[in-house]
Amino acid sequence: MPTQAFTDRWLRHVRADARIEYTDAGCPGLRLRVGPRQKTFYVARKEGSRFVRRRIGDYPVVSLQEARAAALAPQPVEVARTATFANLVDFRLAQLEARGSDETRNYLTYLRRGAFAAEKHFGPDTPAADIKPEHVVAWLRTIIQAGVNTRLPRAYLSATFTAARKADLDPASEHPIRFGVRENPVALVGGATKVKPRDRVLSLDEVKVLWNEFKGRQIAVTTAVVLKAIIATGGLRVSEILWLRREHFREMDGEPWIVLPETKNGRSHAIPLPKAAVALFDTVRGMVDTDHLFPARLGSAPTRPWHSRPSVKPSAGGPTPIRRCNRFNRATCAGR
Repeated sequence: MPTQAFTDRWLRHVRADARIEYTDAGCPGLRLRVGPRQKTFYVARKEGSRFVRRRIGDYPVVSLQEARAAALAPQPVEVARTATFANLVDFRLAQLEARGSDETRNYLTYLRRGAFAAEKHFGPDTPAADIKPEHVVAWLRTIIQAGVNTRLPRAYLSATFTAARKADLDPASEHPIRFGVRENPVALVGGATKVKPRDRVLSLDEVKVLWNEFKGRQIAVTTAVVLKAIIATGGLRVSEILWLRREHFREMDGEPWIVLPETKNGRSHAIPLPKAAVALFDTVRGMVDTDHLFPARLGSAPTRPWHSRPSVKPSAGGPTPIRRCNRFNRATCAGR
């Protein structure tokens, strides 16, 4: 069993395709089991004549400090039940970082750092359980008065409270109630949650026009290929296309397929490739010599989706950045 000095940075980034267990060099008896989907703290030690192994809880629901305290104590350590809103935001951000989510920056903007961040409005020291629907309404009104749409800030705050409730009510977790949130205050707030229904479907003629327009000086070759790939694959997510590796292309029963080991919803996904998609990806594989089909400018890591980047101005003579392509793929896949 490998020994590792546990740190918050190491815990956020450690990954494993198969289950592996580490021993903490800084705390006798503390272990971390890392699997493809979760990281779980355990304590293993000899008590009297028996060797005892006890589950402490999943990271980041249980922090490193709490896990070490539980491992050193004869009984599980009680966690404070009066977590503040700042603690709740820290908890949600740690969850997202542990998953490697592209949404972390957006959560920081809407919940902590932005001009209308929820933490600035509610107060960082306000107990999370004390935030009521009327407080959320007042926060959303300040955003509306500034001329900003409330769909995204509302969605991120709602997801954060939902995460708190799930952590407190997880039957597989042994930690006591931390946040004490009895209901999601955002779920009770009225008003539209979306700007407009996403019922737009491109006609076949419109798709043909788009296919033939992805060329010229104003659009990069790789960008054109990605946009065409969205159409040719029937609406594959932008992030899934940008993270494609050579190993994802397989032949099954003599037909070409893309097999993704894990998608946004955490499940594997396989789709057959039509001839147009095969030709596109063959072109890309001939353009790069890296494992990733769409590597970033420096190194071999994949390009990040456009909608997760900060605003970037196009350089003189360079291609125009394409924004919000995740909306485009929904329009094309709706007609499958």
